[in-house]
Amino acid sequence: AALAALEPLCGLRGSHKLHSFAFLPPRKPAAAPSAAKASRKRGSAPPPAVRVLVAQRDNSAAVWEVDTGARTAVPVPGACAPPAGHKHEPRAVALSGDGGLLASASDGEARVWSLGSRQCVRSLACGYGLSVAFVAGNKLVAVGTKSGGLQLYELATGELVHENASAHSGAVWSLAVEPGGTGLLSASADKTVATWSVVGEGGGGGASLAPELSADLGDDAMCARFSPDGGKMLVGLLDASVRVIH
Repeated sequence: AALAALEPLCGLRGSHKLHSFAFLPPRKPAAAPSAAKASRKRGSAPPPAVRVLVAQRDNSAAVWEVDTGARTAVPVPGACAPPAGHKHEPRAVALSGDGGLLASASDGEARVWSLGSRQCVRSLACGYGLSVAFVAGNKLVAVGTKSGGLQLYELATGELVHENASAHSGAVWSLAVEPGGTGLLSASADKTVATWSVVGEGGGGGASLAPELSADLGDDAMCARFSPDGGKMLVGLLDASVRVIH
């Protein structure tokens, strides 16, 4: 029914999935000489170009110019607003202990932001990040990945100081910091939760995650937290239950 009333002109393909679009107001035409005016009156003037503003899934925006005569669409050079955040959607966020920094993790990159200036202060090349946490007094950033790994970065330099690629055999859905900031709790799709001791604080002394305890809960562990006193672990499972581990 639509094709009976509408005529397709051309397609527009962005670099990412398109969220929305809007037609921009037409440009004011420049003063035309009398011959051109006469030509337009006879109906021989070329059809006007149409400008379209497009919002993409990566948080960027671009302007495309559609030539209705040639039936082509091309992006307008320089008329693009780059994404302010990640290239891919963030999967996890965490606040530093003092509330001054925010860490976010996505596919291939974790970023640390200053909440005061709202600027990115550190970019960390990581795996597919699904969880993130500040540890060791906010001197280190831990990232849990889709492949089951744990990565530890020094905040001051952005360097990867430790990696355990086989920390879990499934995605690390959640990370939680033990009160005091020296321990880490991970919850995974491999149906286990595990605790880790943070050894060192980076710098010249290095840093690492030493395994401590692991518990098989029989179903995917989706999220986990320590109690305020650190004496209990609370775990949410895929079967909609919550376990308390002493």
